[in-house]
Amino acid sequence: MKQERKARQGLESSLDSCKNELSTTVEELERKSDDCHDLQEKLSTAEEQVSDLSAINEDVEANLEEVCSKLVNLATIFQSKEAEFDKYKAELRRAVNTANKDADLATSKYTNVKQANRSLTAELKDVNIELKEVKSELKEVKAHRADVQRLRKNQPTNYINAMHKDPKTKKKQVARRKGKENSFDEIS
Repeated sequence: MKQERKARQGLESSLDSCKNELSTTVEELERKSDDCHDLQEKLSTAEEQVSDLSAINEDVEANLEEVCSKLVNLATIFQSKEAEFDKYKAELRRAVNTANKDADLATSKYTNVKQANRSLTAELKDVNIELKEVKSELKEVKAHRADVQRLRKNQPTNYINAMHKDPKTKKKQVARRKGKENSFDEIS
């Protein structure tokens, strides 16, 4: 019986030890079950996020395709506009160069005309001075002629004496030598 007791005690202690192991295993299994449940919830949440991200990704890809298409169109438009802009810039440069040449030519012509105007103004001043002198001389000649006419009518002797006293009688004397006594009157 001792052996049976020992065997029984051995079996009881084995049973206790198995119970302890079983309770430890049950606890560990419950922990693992809780961990598994948490992981399943995380997996479910992750699957929902993946689903949402997939939908967002599809929208982004669609938008990206649309944006890329617009960018390609914009690039094409930009290239055509850039070529057109370069053409306008070249035309503008040519127009500016032509305008600068025309301005230089106009400036040169203006300078030449200005110099010619100065020259003509100087000549005009000289002509005006000469004209004044000629008018003054003409007045003197007319006055002298009027005096001579008056003297001829009133006093023929005074007329001859006035001819000798007049500084312009050189012309008269030259005319007399040629036999034309009244030629001064004709010249005046």
